[in-house]
Amino acid sequence: MNDIVKLTDFLIPCVDIENGRATTPARIPGLNDPWDPTEIVRAYADIGIRRVFFDVSDDWSNVDSIIPTVRTLREWNVEALVSMANGRLRSPSDAARLVGEGARAISVSTGVVESVDLVVDTAKAVGENHMMGVINSRTEITGKKAYIHGGRVATGREVSEFGRYLVELGIRMILANSVDREGTGLGYDHALTRLLAERTGVAVIASGGAGSVTHLCRGLSEGNATYVLANRMLHDGHVPLGEIQGRLLAREQRETV
Repeated sequence: MNDIVKLTDFLIPCVDIENGRATTPARIPGLNDPWDPTEIVRAYADIGIRRVFFDVSDDWSNVDSIIPTVRTLREWNVEALVSMANGRLRSPSDAARLVGEGARAISVSTGVVESVDLVVDTAKAVGENHMMGVINSRTEITGKKAYIHGGRVATGREVSEFGRYLVELGIRMILANSVDREGTGLGYDHALTRLLAERTGVAVIASGGAGSVTHLCRGLSEGNATYVLANRMLHDGHVPLGEIQGRLLAREQRETV
């Protein structure tokens, strides 16, 4: 069954944050304070965006800096996916507090390797649907491999194996980031997202390489991603938000989370 749906239903803008402020100013027209994450997200919400990913470089000790923005997003019916300190966790109670304040999902990546018991305990505390795993992928001679610490440290695991491991730990959403394509504007690694969607059976977010509206659409169709993430192309104002707002998609209807 084919339905006409909006691209904004599946697009997840990314905002990099430190100490409660965007790490670089947004060049979206009309912003009074281009460093303010709340104002940046308002611009996205105005075109119909329903989910935003906050990549927060701060440690959990500074989680209070992001909570006011998360609360505001909940009031706007925009879901916040939050990564703290390269996907590390501090405690199940900290994660539960952030979810209680309105975060849709807490991201884990490095923590899956460094503190797996904490990941399991956190998934139990907040619920499986409030956990998101991040796989930073690099293509090597032997295939696509998973990395941690923001894509700098190898795990030695093939990405589909790592993806299945995340699911076993109680994670029901995976952000598949191609480190090789980050910042290139060449489009997503469709083979990566198709592989993870097929091998894990959970929602997969395509990340790394988006440079145009066409890339976003292809990530959903050719990459078989449930959602598509974009950072620089939106934050730097390369693609006008109005171009995204008016884009409709004809794609097979399927369950989203």
